[in-house]
Amino acid sequence: MFFGLHLCRATLARAARRIAQRSEPTYRGLIDVVRRAPVVNADETGWYITFAPRRAWLWVFAVPEPKVTLVCVRLSRGGAVAIEILGADFGGHVGTDGWAAYDVFGRRGQCNGHLLRRAAELLEVQKRGAARFPLAVRRVLLEGMAVKAMRDGLPPEDYAACADQVRGELAALLDGHIAEPSNKRFARHLRRYQDQIFTYLDVPLLGATNNLAEQEIRPAVVVRKISAGNRTEAGARAYEILTTLSRTAQRNGLYLPDMLPDQLRSTDPSYVLPVVPALHQPTNLVPKETTHGLDALRLRPGATRGGRGHDIRPARRGVLHGHAAAARPPPA
Repeated sequence: MFFGLHLCRATLARAARRIAQRSEPTYRGLIDVVRRAPVVNADETGWYITFAPRRAWLWVFAVPEPKVTLVCVRLSRGGAVAIEILGADFGGHVGTDGWAAYDVFGRRGQCNGHLLRRAAELLEVQKRGAARFPLAVRRVLLEGMAVKAMRDGLPPEDYAACADQVRGELAALLDGHIAEPSNKRFARHLRRYQDQIFTYLDVPLLGATNNLAEQEIRPAVVVRKISAGNRTEAGARAYEILTTLSRTAQRNGLYLPDMLPDQLRSTDPSYVLPVVPALHQPTNLVPKETTHGLDALRLRPGATRGGRGHDIRPARRGVLHGHAAAARPPPA
């Protein structure tokens, strides 16, 4: 039962795919917004597509300001996906974990939360002198976060001096003698990304951790555990579009189901949902007073009410066909 209507799962799946298809212009517009953003936090997690030829991955690109969350599902975890979304000439900063796929971007910030967890894991097994290195790394990372928290309360020259001091402490730590094998592996990782560990100290919108992307990817993880992902790549495409619109609208204090009727009444195939102010382009709406309930959802792009332009599919066997069943207009 769905609002008192008897529906089968295939009907709901087709309806979701049609709504996603109408939302393609909004999705492409959000990609442009992400590419122009000064800071983007990115993360990825495994995804299931039953009939896909290989394993799928769900990617999330979250922008702190303007508040945009872009979701995409691809059959790859490589850097080509990040380039596809952000562009090879992306000029902003990317906040990520330690995954090497993001090495294609020069202006990158490493998640200090991941580094702190790695140091904590070493402290659980290291004894005596071997524990000094992860302890020192943790101390320096926490000092950097404390400096970031004081940014607004310090004069610019004092803040810059504190940031340089933290970077110097890390450099001195990595130049020291490290003998224990696990500590040496950790030190190699820190040296490789040394220039990216404290990037957040110079970029106001970039946080010390990648928490924004991790929080935005969490609902998809819950969906994956409940539904086991998608059956087809077309279903995954519909999911990425609708999830992108829903999460972006929610972050901006909006409710996507309240906005969809305007899109479905629009006669403009390039109609863009105003999920963020920069995308507000409502045009060619069919007047609300000329529609009757769910019948408004049955209009195809370019169709009009009445006359020769009336283009609505008839309901079949009392079940929704198309976006929704045609409801009869109230008697005069």
